[in-house]
Amino acid sequence: MKMLFSLMLLLVSISIFAQTDKIYDSLNAQVVSIKARTPVNSNNHAVINVIQALSDETLQSDAGELSEGTRATYQKMLSDPTTTNWHLLYLYQAYSDNVILPTPNPKFQQACIKLLFEEFIDTYDAAPAVILIYAGETLMTQNTDAAAEHFKKALVHYPKSVPLMVYRWQLISEGPEKKQLYAKLKKDHPNHWMVKMMVK
Repeated sequence: MKMLFSLMLLLVSISIFAQTDKIYDSLNAQVVSIKARTPVNSNNHAVINVIQALSDETLQSDAGELSEGTRATYQKMLSDPTTTNWHLLYLYQAYSDNVILPTPNPKFQQACIKLLFEEFIDTYDAAPAVILIYAGETLMTQNTDAAAEHFKKALVHYPKSVPLMVYRWQLISEGPEKKQLYAKLKKDHPNHWMVKMMVK
């Protein structure tokens, strides 16, 4: 219960995105429709596990490379709309498709990550690290102070997450915490692609 309450506090930070936005409402209507015709089961962890694997391989690992096995598993599940909790894959892919566009739609990004976070909490009472990372990245486009606070709260759930530490370090002012994060990242993760690229 304590963990769920803490996750709900994260949702409050994400609520900086408009709740009545037409894009959010449209996406939500699509998700409601999908959930009405596909199985939803909080005890089936296949979707949350594959999303966490994507996060571990592309964001947490030093190389940041997705394995063929995880790619194949994800694509197989995504291509089968009878997959249990497929609505989460649908939203995850919609978010991913938007952010790789030459000019991503920021309002779609905000609405999609907010709904994706809500749906993970609703389904599993948990959110994979990658969802918290993406939510923070989206907040960074709107309010860096809110993003910094979001990354701080997210680190409570994933204290070993390198991307969360890097972003927290990047956004906070000079001081003891920034120095501690810098030392930890340079000592424990010197070969991580984000550390090499961003932590100078």
